Amino acid sequence: GEERARYWNLALEYYKGYALYEERAAPRKISVWILEPIVAPS
Repeated sequence: GEERARYWNLALEYYKGYALYEERAAPRKISVWILEPIVAPS
């Protein structure tokens, strides 16, 4: 959806090679993962 598109566009800005990767992977959609740090218990 919209959130994936937003993060995919950020990835494309970071590394232009992702555009070719996406083209070669067609028709598959490349997964986008959002990682968040885990705070260790104190």
